Amino acid sequence: ENIFEPLLALGLSKDTSVHKLEWVMVLLGSVVRISGPHLLPYESEITRAIDAALEHDEARIRKLGAKLIRRSIRGLSESYIASRASSTLLKCNTPKDKLAELAVSWAQPCSWEDTCASVEWHIPTEEELAAARRIADKYTSRAMEALSEKDRA
Repeated sequence: ENIFEPLLALGLSKDTSVHKLEWVMVLLGSVVRISGPHLLPYESEITRAIDAALEHDEARIRKLGAKLIRRSIRGLSESYIASRASSTLLKCNTPKDKLAELAVSWAQPCSWEDTCASVEWHIPTEEELAAARRIADKYTSRAMEALSEKDRA
């Protein structure tokens, strides 16, 4: 039933195969890109998954870790269509339900004419923007430190 938490658990597990981890990172990136406020309770787990990916031996997993940084920041800080109708997605009572429904409904076709009267936009809150800043600051400072170390070498 719940998709996001098991994906995070797989992303953090040392026992996850490289092939499975690659798919997990792609799916996490897709979910976080459109989940806004529902990411807030998972900020530490998301950054742990990013850290694990960035430290992975495989270059393709490190690249997906970098994409997860970008998509997390965008999901928290950008405006985007939050629903395409009078919103079955927003009728969920918990963030877990919301994340699961977002993942399941992702990329389903719909007609703009059917939804244009009831489009709802995600507008980032101050709390979301603060989380996006924390993530950006953490990984920007890490990148700057790595560049400084290369400069000194």
